[in-house]
This record gives sequence, structure tokens and C-alpha cells, in this order.
Amino acid sequence: MYWLRESTYLGVLLWVACTLMWSIGGNWLVASIFSLHKHEIPSLGFGSGLVLYLWLANILGHFLPSSLAFLLPAPMIFLTGYFAWRLNPQKENPFHLKTIFTQALVFAALTGFFTLIGRGLAIFDERKNLSLISLMANGDIPPHNPLNPSTLYQYHYGSQLLGASMVRLGGFFPWSAFDISKAIYWALAILLTYVLFRRFTSKNWVAILLASIYPFLTGTRYLLTLFSDKFLAGLDGKITLLGSSQDMGLPFSKALFADWVIGGGPPHAYPFGFINGIMKPLIMSHSGTESLAFAIVLMIWLFTSVQWKPSAKWILAILFAQLALTWETNYALLAIVIACLLLVKILIHKKSKNSVLQMLVCSGILSIPLVLLQGGTIHEIVKSGIHSLFSSTPTINAGITESGMFSFHWPPVIFSGHLGRLSIFDPAQLVVGLCELGPVIFFIPSIWKWIRNATDQINKTTLTVIFFSAVLGLLIPAFLTYQSSTRDITRFSGYGLTILITMFLLFILRNWKTQKLLMRCLEILSIGIMAIGGMVIGFVQLSAINQPVLAEGIDGWDARISSAVWGELNDDGWIYDPASQSWRAAILSGQATLIKSDIFTEEDWLRLKTDPKISDFLDNGFEYIYIDENWWNDLQQQSQEELNSPCVEEVAEVENVESDIFRKLIRISTCY
Repeated sequence: MYWLRESTYLGVLLWVACTLMWSIGGNWLVASIFSLHKHEIPSLGFGSGLVLYLWLANILGHFLPSSLAFLLPAPMIFLTGYFAWRLNPQKENPFHLKTIFTQALVFAALTGFFTLIGRGLAIFDERKNLSLISLMANGDIPPHNPLNPSTLYQYHYGSQLLGASMVRLGGFFPWSAFDISKAIYWALAILLTYVLFRRFTSKNWVAILLASIYPFLTGTRYLLTLFSDKFLAGLDGKITLLGSSQDMGLPFSKALFADWVIGGGPPHAYPFGFINGIMKPLIMSHSGTESLAFAIVLMIWLFTSVQWKPSAKWILAILFAQLALTWETNYALLAIVIACLLLVKILIHKKSKNSVLQMLVCSGILSIPLVLLQGGTIHEIVKSGIHSLFSSTPTINAGITESGMFSFHWPPVIFSGHLGRLSIFDPAQLVVGLCELGPVIFFIPSIWKWIRNATDQINKTTLTVIFFSAVLGLLIPAFLTYQSSTRDITRFSGYGLTILITMFLLFILRNWKTQKLLMRCLEILSIGIMAIGGMVIGFVQLSAINQPVLAEGIDGWDARISSAVWGELNDDGWIYDPASQSWRAAILSGQATLIKSDIFTEEDWLRLKTDPKISDFLDNGFEYIYIDENWWNDLQQQSQEELNSPCVEEVAEVENVESDIFRKLIRISTCY
């Protein structure tokens, strides 16, 4: 009960047909609009088709049923690509069948491999990702808060749309759809890094090698294990572990050598010394959001580094808009840098034409109304701001507290999501911070010098924009902190480090032949020590392949209920689940649940669990109750009789008498 809710494969065939349509349409579009090499078109065409599909599905989902919202974009992209190809005939065929099939085979292999890893992990299989996938597949676009359906979801949800399409059209379970969609983003990001590296070298094997190494590159926290016990013990009073790292209950000097046990993690735990609190290696991007956002940034990078037709601005605008819906921090960094470069150009009265900057500005401006209207974090921030102008009632949402979104701090720090603030003025903390960042930080001056000396104006402008967006991302956490969620500030530095490592590899490619032996050795050493952490993590994750799980808190009995009821319930009714993973029933049914709101507290939720009364459920908006054997056996006989009232309708039930296991979904709206 892992893969499909339905017994037939018709849904899978439909979803595959849609995927082929938007993939082919994307290939036609990019081939007719951008001057690309033959080996670049398959990956960029697939990526562009994917982004267009996700963006259109979200827009159409505002107005149409989810089945149409996820179905119609595919033929729309196919037809648009076809007509674009026919209206812009090429002198020679840009499609090379051998290249297409080779990249498709590599893509399929990577997707399959990462799906198997994801199948054995339940990291991030929780209220956000799986609930969003299930609810959006069931027609809730833009989504409401999975745990407070009285409000719209004030967060990004762009990466979950692909999984939702698989649930709606393909008949997949939310957990299998999530794992496959993450694997698709992973594979796409790796292929796009290959395309980027290939553009900077004439040797195909070098691009393949670097694209193979890139998913493992991360910080170098493990280097701290080489320091003396005395030095590490002195850090215990200076470093405060955060989040799940704090749950280890160990001082830093001991935690560094311990296992990092995380919910839904692999059977063999991650060693804490080899993970990173600023930038996870690509191999560990288990939410799908970071890898899709990285892929979109790579597409923008690759498209603006070549010649294009005027219609390219619309493709880029949608790429920017989907980036904002997927990972708004990346969008914000690029937007700030593009605006600043335009301002500098105006102030210095530079009259020379810069077509790349013009295209970025134009597509960026075109993306603004799309971003403001499409939903997601930025949409909710703007809506909250407008509301505050016309209402005295404070609104606290989208990560904004009453005192604002950010707070300034001094002195500057290196911030780690695991180790907290590491002062750059404290030598011991600075050492820890530099190990967390990795040696790539020392190559920033060399990378900037290489960009400044670039002779190709198109490539130079693109590299400048990307470089400064990375530097800005690294600087923001040094001085600013999120008010609502301190650890989330690493999204900026994580982006900065991701881009910086990518540019470091490009810098090596461009300058390898002219560099001295010492510099080459330092670069190879830096790549090697940055790859060790990711390789250890990747090796640990291999243990998950042979131990598949559905999701944390969900088993095969729940899957049987999901197969029977998903998408079949009344759209207006909420569902109550007394489990500790109280979002479980929302995932299984595609129906919203309520855990906390302005008028429904956690105490109210617990009261319904300990003393369930049908009238209380109905008064709070619940129409369905999901029952498992653990809750049922803990209830008093009176409460059991209450839930067995004649007015209660049984929707679905599965039971194993020998093991005393059962699941039941009941409808109580008939008790009005």
C-alpha cells in the first residue's frame, strides 16, 4: 500500500501522458526562443515545461476543479510549444535523439534511485508537505492552513503542486507522490548543474564529474573533531544547540561525536559532526523545495547567458513567479540585486546597452503582479500590509510579528540552524563558524576577480547578478534575524553557500589551465573536504532503501482507509484525528482538519480527545472523526457508546481481529 490508491493504472498513464505533453512542449518552447546547444535543450526543456505546468496548475486551481487544474496545463504547454516551434523555424534541427534518450535514461535512473531513498525516509513527511499535497490534490488551491482551515496558508507551496498532480491524476498516495516528486526535482537539479558545467568546459567528462560531485558538497563541521578535547570543551558554554540538535541533550563537545536522531530519519542515524546547519548537501534536500528552487535559479542563469527572442521575457517572468511561490527568499535576493544593479547603472549614467540586465529587469517587473496574485508568502505579506493600513486589528501572519519580520543584531555573526549565533569576534566561535561554512568562503575574492575580468558581457552580467545575490544571502544572517522563526534565517545563507559553491566549481573550470600548481592543489583539497560530509550522509541514507515506510505515524491500515475515502468526502466538513500526528487524517482523506485557531485552542482539541461528545465536535465544525485502536481502547465506555450512536454513519473501516488493530472513519454530520 505504498504506491497507488487505485487498483488500475489508468491514472498513472494519464499522468505520464500529461508529463510527456508538457515536457515536449517545454522542449519546443526553449528551442524556439533561446539559442541553446543540442545537449542543453532536453534538460532545460523539461525543466521549463515543469515550471510552466506547476505555475499554470496553481493559477487554474484558483478557478477550476483540481482535476481540470492539473489536466489542462499539459495540452496548453504542448500546443503553445508547437505553435512557437512552427512560427520560429530553425535552420537545422536542434533536437538530437541520442542526446535526448541519454539524458532521459540518466534522469529516469536518478529519479528511481532518489525515490527509493525517499521511500525509506519520513523526513518532512509531516503536516506541511503531505497535508498540502493531499489537500491541493482534492481541490484546495490556493491551500488553506492544513491545521487551521479557517485561514489561507501563509507560506510557500510551489514544490508541492507536482505531488498534488500525481495524487489527483495518477491515483498515487500522498507519500509516494511526495517521494517521486522530490526525486524528480533532485534529478532535474543534477542534470542542470551538468548543463551549467558543460557550458564552461569543452570536455564532457569533466562536466559529468563535477555534476556527480556537486550533490555531496556542503560545510565541513567534521573538521572540528580534529581539535583537542580542551578546545571543544571550552565551546560548550559558548554554543547553544537549536531545534532537533537540542533534543540530543548533549553539550556541543559531546554532540559533535554523537548520532543525530531525527524523526523519520534513516535506520542508521546521521552523525552530527557531518551534517550542516547552514547548507544541507543536495543529497539531503528531503523537502523538495530547496532542490526545485535551485533548479529554477539554474534555469534563469542558463537562459540569460545566451541569445534569446523577445518572448523570452514571459518565460523568465513565470520562472521568477514560480520561484517566489517555491522559495521566496531566493526570489527576494535576486530581485534586490537586479534592482540595485539597475539603480547603479542609472546613477553612473552608463549609456552602453546591457541586454541581460534589461531582460532581467523586464521579466522581473512582469513577475511582480503574478507574484502578488498567485498566492504564497509574498502574497500574504502584501495582503497583511494592506489590511493593516485600513484596520486597527493587528494581523500576525506570513512570518510577521507585531514588531516586524526582522530584527537587527550586533556584533555580526555566522548563524547556524544547529549551533545558533557564532560571533566573528570570538576566535573559538569564528573557527566553528568557518568550519560550518567550509573553505569555499575563502575563494570569494578570487571568484569576484574572475567575474570582473570576464570579457563576454552577457555572461559577465549574469554571473554578477548571481554572485551578488549569493553574497547578499550570506550577509543577511550576519546582521538580521527572523522574529518569528530564528532558524529560518539560514534560508538566505543556505542559498548563498549553494550558489557560491557552484561558482567556485565554474571558477576552477575557467582558470584551471592558467593556475599555478599550489592553487590547483588548494582547490582540489577544498572540493575533497567539502564532499566528505555529503558522502557520509549519502552512505547513511543508503540504509533506508531496504526499509520502506509510508510516512511517520501512518501504516498500511491507514493506507487502506485512504484508498477507500480519499476525495470522496463532503468538501465542507473538517475531520478530527486524535493521534499525536493529528494531521494524519487530513493526509489520508484530503480533508482539512482543525487543531488550533483564534477560537479553537489546543486545550479544546485535547478536551475532545479525552471526553468526546458529538455535539462538541459539531459545534467546532467537525463532520468526520478518524478512530484508531489506541484512542478507542483508552476511551471510557460512555464515550465509546457516544461514538456508536445510531445517528453516526460509518464511512469506512478496516480491522484485524487477531492483532486487535482497526481503523474507522465515521460521519457525525448526520447527528444534527
